[in-house]
Amino acid sequence: MGCENGLTFHEITIVFLAFAGWILGLYLLERRGLLSRVGLTMMGPFLMAKTLRGRALIERIAQWRGWGTMGRVFVVLVAVTMVGMTALLVWTATLVSRIPPEAAPSPQVLLGLPGINPFIPLTYGIFALAVAIIVHEFSHGILARKWKVKIKSLGILLFIVPIGAFVEPDEEDMQALDRPKRGAIFAAGPGSNVVLAALLAVIFSIGMMSAVQAKAPGMGITSIVPESPAEGVLAMGMIITHIDGDAVETAARFTEVLGQKTAGQVLYVDIFQNEGSFTRQITLADRFDFTDQEADRGKGFIGVGTVSTNPDIFNPIVSSQRLGIGAASLLFILFPFSGMMPMQPPLTDFYTLTGAWAIFPTTAFFVLANTIYWLFWINLMLGMTNALPAVPLDGGYLFRDWVEAGLKRIRRGMKAEAAARIARNLSYVVALFILALILWQLIGPRI
Repeated sequence: MGCENGLTFHEITIVFLAFAGWILGLYLLERRGLLSRVGLTMMGPFLMAKTLRGRALIERIAQWRGWGTMGRVFVVLVAVTMVGMTALLVWTATLVSRIPPEAAPSPQVLLGLPGINPFIPLTYGIFALAVAIIVHEFSHGILARKWKVKIKSLGILLFIVPIGAFVEPDEEDMQALDRPKRGAIFAAGPGSNVVLAALLAVIFSIGMMSAVQAKAPGMGITSIVPESPAEGVLAMGMIITHIDGDAVETAARFTEVLGQKTAGQVLYVDIFQNEGSFTRQITLADRFDFTDQEADRGKGFIGVGTVSTNPDIFNPIVSSQRLGIGAASLLFILFPFSGMMPMQPPLTDFYTLTGAWAIFPTTAFFVLANTIYWLFWINLMLGMTNALPAVPLDGGYLFRDWVEAGLKRIRRGMKAEAAARIARNLSYVVALFILALILWQLIGPRI
C-alpha cells in the first residue's frame, strides 16, 4: 500500500543527493573514457548500452504482412487517445479550484515512476515499466523495418538497474518516408502499449478474477481506527455480513445502516472469519470525537475501514451493469489510488479460488494477478502519456506531421519550409500548453 503523505523533506533531500551523486559519477566516468571501454554511454541520468544484437529478430517479426494494417490501427488509436487525454487534462484543470490545498496532489503522484510515486509498488512497478518500454520501443523498430527504415542500433537503458530498451532508427530514412508511414512508426509505441493494456485487462478480469469468489458477502475489514469501538473487538480480515440483522453487502448499504445509528447505541455485528460465523456486540462512539466535524456530533462511529467483498468490482464488464461502463472502467484504473492494488492481506483474505485456478496456492495466484494488473496499468499510462500532443512525446511528432500536412492542403502554394516551421512552432506551443495543464494541478489548489 502507498504512503498517503508521500515523501518527507528529509527523504526528498536524500533522493536528490543520491540522484545528483549518480549523475556526477557517470559524468566523471564518461570524461575518463571508462564507460566507453565497456560499451556504455551516458544519456542524461541514464546509462545506455548500444548493440546490434536483436536486429535480426526485429527483421523476422517485421515480415508479417499484417503490420501495415496494425500501423493504421495504431494511428487511429493514438489519435483518439490524444484527443481524450487532452480533453481530460482540460476538464481536470477546470476542477482545480474546488480542490482544498490539503487534498492537492503531490509531484510524486503525478510521476508514474516506481519508487517515486507512493501508489506504485517498487517490484511490480519496475518489472512492468521495463516490459512496457521494451514493447514500446520494439514496436517502433518493427514498424520502421516494415517500411525499410534502417535500425542503427538497439540497446538497454539503465538507471542503477535495467529499466527498459530502445531502438534507434536512421533519421534520414525516417524523413524520406511518406507521412502516413512515418506516422505509423510514431504511433506504434503508444498504440502497442494501449493494445497490450486492453489485452491484459481482459486476462486479469475475465481470465483470472472471474475465478475469485467471496468467502461471504459483506464488507471486509481492511483497517481498525485506534481507540475506536472496533479496536480489540473486530480485526482486519473479518467480513461484516449483518448489522442488527440488516445485510450489508455493499458500501452504500453499509453506510446507510450505520447512518441510522447514534452514539452510545449498542450494535450486534455478524462476522464471518476462518470459515465460521459469530456475532460481536459493539457500543458506538461519537463520530465527532474522531473527526472534529460539528456535523458528525452525535452520530454513531464504529471505527473500521472496509471494502465490499463482491469480486465483480474487478471486472469492468460485469460491474458496468450496475455502475455503467465508464464508471466501472474508471474504478478499475483507479484501484492503486484506493489501496486495492496490489492485492495483499487482508484484502486477499476475503476470497477463495474456484475452477481451474483452485489448484494454485492462493498466494501465488495473487502474485500473478498483481503482476498482470500492473503490466496493464503501466502499459496504459505509458501509452496514454506518449499519445499527448507534446514534443518530444510520440504524439507530439505525430501532431506536428498532421499540422504540416493540413497547412499544405489548405494553402497549396505554401513552401514546404514555411509549413514545417509553422508546424514546429505550433507543436511547441501545444506542448507548453499541455505542460501548463499538468503543472496547474499542482499549483492551482495551493494558490
